[in-house]
Amino acid sequence: MNILITGSTGFLGKEVKLALKKYKHKLFFIGKKKTKEKNYFYCRLENLKKVKFITNLIEPDIIINLAAVINFQKKTKNMYEVNALVPKFFAEYCKKKKNIL
Repeated sequence: MNILITGSTGFLGKEVKLALKKYKHKLFFIGKKKTKEKNYFYCRLENLKKVKFITNLIEPDIIINLAAVINFQKKTKNMYEVNALVPKFFAEYCKKKKNIL
């Protein structure tokens, strides 16, 4: 089973990644930190075109979206793309593939 995890370098993402590595699933990660980790794709989620490309390349059975942009100031740059458009794309992808979110 292919599992795609976004936000895998964050606080919660690191723990989810460790928990899932115990199983025999094929894990893939999208993150904004550059690393040489296996099956890791460097991609800023506001780049929806690249997110779509990676998702269609991997064809995940499960998507765990842990990424978010949080800003308590009035600066909202990239928040809409990451917090609304990416989850919308993932929901549509899963619906098309008949996967459950």
